[in-house]
Amino acid sequence: RSAAIERIYELKKRSVDSPFVVIIGEEEDLLSLGVQISREQHEIMRKLWPGPVSIILSCLDEGKKYLHRGRNSLAVRLPATDWLRRLLRETGPLVATSANISGDPFITQTGAAQATFGDEIDFYVDQGELKGTPSALVDLTGTEPAVIRPKNTSIIDLQRYDQ
Repeated sequence: RSAAIERIYELKKRSVDSPFVVIIGEEEDLLSLGVQISREQHEIMRKLWPGPVSIILSCLDEGKKYLHRGRNSLAVRLPATDWLRRLLRETGPLVATSANISGDPFITQTGAAQATFGDEIDFYVDQGELKGTPSALVDLTGTEPAVIRPKNTSIIDLQRYDQ
């Protein structure tokens, strides 16, 4: 798996110090990622998931360094989309990223992704034009939850986030 992740870094021309978000099919997948969760963190997660919120959790597992890139934490998301959760239950956790070269504008159509990456990508899934924004990002590694993205948003606002 680490070779596949390194390939994604190469394709995106992304800094290897910047971890990807990991998407999961069910909460139990957190165990396979070596993520540590307190009861309080779990309560917050249950209020925000499934949905468009990635949650940063501690991950001290050195065997997962290829994912956490030495930061000892992972951003994890349980998506709201049923078909995606079913797929993830079959495949296990996967890294998630936008379909663009790092720093370039987001690509919203399969044809544009094909023009950018060509045959370097094994397969494309065409869902028409994608509309949306990056997931919200909440850090639960500190003593208090911190909303990283979008800026000027509270944890209470995220609990009302359109899921």
